[in-house]
Amino acid sequence: MTIWTKLECLQGEFSDFYKEVHGFRPRWMTDEQWDSEEWLEAAIEDLVEESKQEAEREAEWRATNVVRFEQRVQEIIEYGAKDRATALRWIIDGENDIDYVEYTNGLPYGYLKEAA
Repeated sequence: MTIWTKLECLQGEFSDFYKEVHGFRPRWMTDEQWDSEEWLEAAIEDLVEESKQEAEREAEWRATNVVRFEQRVQEIIEYGAKDRATALRWIIDGENDIDYVEYTNGLPYGYLKEAA
C-alpha cells in the first residue's frame, strides 16, 4: 500500500484537474512551484474558478445553439414539414444519427430525445 504525502496528492490533483479544464497536462511550472504546497493549493483554487467560468460560457453557447436549431426546425416547417416532429425526423434522417445531429449543432446531450 502506497502512502502519499500531502504534496504528492496536491500534485496529482492539480495535474488531473488541469487536464480536465484544458485537455492536456501542465508542463510549464517551475520546480519551485511544483514542489510548493501553497502554490499548488492556489493554482487549484484558480482552476476551480476557471472551470466555473468555462461552464457558464458553455451553457450560454449551448443555449444559443438551441435557439439556432429551433429556428432551423421552424424553417423546415415553413418549407413543407407538416409539424415539428416531421421536421426533426427529416433532420435526423439526413444525418442518420440523433447523437451526431446533437453534436454537430452544439446541442446539449439528449436534447432531441427530450424535444421529440
